[in-house]
Amino acid sequence: MNYDKSFTNIQQGKIMAVQKNDEIKPKFIKKMVPKEKVGFLPDESQIQYSLFDTKQKINESTATLMDLRVSPFMPVDKISHNSALAKEFVANKNILRRETAFGTVEIRNRLLTQYHKMILDCIMINNIARSVLYKGNIAIYFSIYEIAQKLGLEWSGKTQKNIQEAIEYIKDVVIVRSDNNGSGVSSSYNIIQEMKYSSKEQSYVIILSSLYSEYFNKTMSINYNKRFDDLISIRGKGSAFIRSIIEFFITHDASADNIQRIKLMQLLETINYPCETPRQVTSAKQYLKEYEKELAKFHIKYYPGSQVFEYCGTTDIRFIPPLEGLVE
Repeated sequence: MNYDKSFTNIQQGKIMAVQKNDEIKPKFIKKMVPKEKVGFLPDESQIQYSLFDTKQKINESTATLMDLRVSPFMPVDKISHNSALAKEFVANKNILRRETAFGTVEIRNRLLTQYHKMILDCIMINNIARSVLYKGNIAIYFSIYEIAQKLGLEWSGKTQKNIQEAIEYIKDVVIVRSDNNGSGVSSSYNIIQEMKYSSKEQSYVIILSSLYSEYFNKTMSINYNKRFDDLISIRGKGSAFIRSIIEFFITHDASADNIQRIKLMQLLETINYPCETPRQVTSAKQYLKEYEKELAKFHIKYYPGSQVFEYCGTTDIRFIPPLEGLVE
């Protein structure tokens, strides 16, 4: 069986099945253009979405689908300055570029890890109660203490400082991506425009960049809030690698009747796991063995003999279509 072809074909229709059957459609409000200005058949380009529409879509989401499938977050919790990844980044003038069957991504200025991804997820998961419209952008209030609790970190001044610095890292990064999922979406954005402390609310707040909000508008997003605790409870050496695998798989449509398969090396390359040496591949195989039960909770099975993954779907995962897809 041609596993590469089988899995790559997900892009060509199987995800669309998710959009039709399992998607949730937030209650968006469209700004209507006067009929006399557009005639009887208005162009889609003349239908504008309000900032409130964008806020609703982001409220319903944990992340964009492509932030998991072609992730700017490396599958590790820390990056050594002496690692091959760090050296490649510096040699490329602080740019890391990755091409996969699902799209390309460039990470500029700083490298992001799974540690940054978990912090960002903690903020986004609480955004329904704590997001507001602020000067034409979307602002989300959050508690650094609550993030530390969620991640199981011992609370201290150092912990607070580390989380603040991690958010500043996210703010500094520019992400340039091109999606190969049929949408033709190409974008360049910072996720976070600014981080502040509100003395009035006694809370920190991030302001999402307008370019990131625009990207959220025109791409598919995913809600895995109900499975987040299962995801972040995976800890220990190699846990960031395992979480990256899970995040990749949950973006795909699968079931007991529609099992998706992918080879080990193809997956390692897709999630940016360092696999230049036999030792690195051996380490990956060892982690897969050690975290077999954690993968099974998300219905992911790895077969060492054939070096193939099988995925048959995860419950409590919801998909939210692009706003453009809601134009009737």
